[in-house]
Amino acid sequence: MVFVAELPMLAVPGIKRFGTRSDVVLTTRFKDMEYSFFVEVKRSGYPENVRSSVDQIKTMSSEEKAYPLFFVPRMSEEGKKLCQRNFIGYIDLYGNVHIDTGEMYIHIEKDKLLDPGKFSGFMRNEQSVFSSRASRISKAFLRGGSKLWTQKELVEKTGLSKGLVSRVVRRMSEQGLVINKAGCWTTALKDELFSLWVEADMRRKERKRNYYVWRQFPEELIKFLAGTLEAKGIKYAFTAEAGASRVAAFSTLGVVDLYVESFEGFPASELSAVEASAGFNLVVREPYDESVFTDSRRMNGVNVVDDLQLFSDLKKNPLRGEKQASVIMESLRKAIYE
Repeated sequence: MVFVAELPMLAVPGIKRFGTRSDVVLTTRFKDMEYSFFVEVKRSGYPENVRSSVDQIKTMSSEEKAYPLFFVPRMSEEGKKLCQRNFIGYIDLYGNVHIDTGEMYIHIEKDKLLDPGKFSGFMRNEQSVFSSRASRISKAFLRGGSKLWTQKELVEKTGLSKGLVSRVVRRMSEQGLVINKAGCWTTALKDELFSLWVEADMRRKERKRNYYVWRQFPEELIKFLAGTLEAKGIKYAFTAEAGASRVAAFSTLGVVDLYVESFEGFPASELSAVEASAGFNLVVREPYDESVFTDSRRMNGVNVVDDLQLFSDLKKNPLRGEKQASVIMESLRKAIYE
């Protein structure tokens, strides 16, 4: 049982079922004190699913004199905030735990599925909306602002099959992220869709290599890379600090980041780029999806990823990119809410 495995400091709980009133009530002991947990099992930890049950779980747990606790496949970052604001605990299949009864406080953050072999089936619907290719649909909704999309337009915009678009949009609708208006689809929860897209992107396993290329200034390196890659017909797009430097002026730029089609196609020898674990000034990334290039734009003479991807990549390194990310966020808000 996940509850017992992740909270070994608690005595093995007694279990009492309440039928339709709750999925399960756990009784535990911690430091000679007894605690009851009123557990509500939800199929998703998306904000809409959590929000719809907040009042109910608080009322019912109060009647049973038990601490309210959501159990979900994975609790989203926005879902975590909702729970904490409402003094509700949570536990998920990744081992994320938050319990704050007043006398007992437990907070655990994890990002890997506890038992992929056992639990991967539970995660299929969770992952499908923001998988590498399916995430193009969320990006279309976010970049389209208040646009009403037909399914045909989404297929044309994303380059995905009609069947995949239909399945993903249906799941987004079930999660309350999009709504249908007169046969067209539009974003219902813009802030939450944005947060979930960024959260999913930040969880993707990064494929990157670090290099040192002798150039006196980062700006000189950017121009050198762009010129060489364009001359060889290699797709690329600058991101993180290097991309942000083309969108708005910033005083500091240390490491240059860019996406290329593949590591094998990156002309390291021609650029005199030497792989380095420390002291590097270039980070080369392989994209998770072709949309990294198709959504990119020309900025001040070089290719730069779109603002949504740029924001996410900046957030992956808050020590370097926090200031730039806040500026990009303002631009994103205008696009999302136009």
